Amino acid sequence: MESTFRPNWLQRNLKGDPILWAIVLIFSVISIAVVYSATGTLAYRNELRGRPGSAEMIVLKHSGLIFMGLALMWLAHRVDYRHYSRLSLYALLISVPLLLFTFFVGGTTLNDASRWLTIPVIHLTFQPSDLAKLALISHLASMLSRRQQHLHDFKSTLLPVMLWVGVICGLIILSNASTALLLFATCMLLMFIGRVPLKQMAVMVAIGVVLGGAGLAAGQRLGTVMSRVSSFSDPNKKTPFQLEHSYIAIATGAWLARAPAKAPSATSCPTLTPTSFSPSSSRNTACWAGAWWCCST
Repeated sequence: MESTFRPNWLQRNLKGDPILWAIVLIFSVISIAVVYSATGTLAYRNELRGRPGSAEMIVLKHSGLIFMGLALMWLAHRVDYRHYSRLSLYALLISVPLLLFTFFVGGTTLNDASRWLTIPVIHLTFQPSDLAKLALISHLASMLSRRQQHLHDFKSTLLPVMLWVGVICGLIILSNASTALLLFATCMLLMFIGRVPLKQMAVMVAIGVVLGGAGLAAGQRLGTVMSRVSSFSDPNKKTPFQLEHSYIAIATGAWLARAPAKAPSATSCPTLTPTSFSPSSSRNTACWAGAWWCCST
């Protein structure tokens, strides 16, 4: 009886694809090690300034947020997915003023871009573009599923799709070009899967290129995009800081990964940003990726 309790309990309480659940859990656990490994510099600065925030406190806070997120994910997956298709429109309507407010009024500026909002009381930052991405993809899938019999009708199908994709991607590209481009490509993939005619998709791509260029020119990231394109095409370019320390992390590794926060690259990042996790991630996962590659070949 005990041997059948756990599978039955999982089948009753965890619906959906078990592989998807496994991927979420694995990456959640990996993120704890990555955060602990890459927060040494931040913890040291907090200590110098007399602020609370050791590496252990940071990783405990991160772990708490992960468990809270997993709990919310479990609650969300118990809701009929058709309710989300109806809520996606309201989420889009909320995302538009949030994106406008973040860019034009009171966004928190990090890395020369106003793409974050700070939540009062708990003092956590989040990107309204994350909500807009989820809402747009959900609403686009809902629109395409409801209009399968009218995919060739420009007014009832393509026009609403163009409107929402253009507004959301156009607002995001003002402060985050890469996210806007990836979101636009995801929307085009959804339209292809949703059997939208290629002619209409080509029209949308042409309009997207024009409006995207205008939004990029009017936003904050044109200089960053131009410098990255120039740097990528320059054969004599200097190795970027992040890439250099990724090489160092991999070169100083071994068959067994170093413990979190024990490698030189863990304390060499001048600022704690999402890109500073790359050396740590490379160091902690390179040996396992190599083992997987050897086994698969």
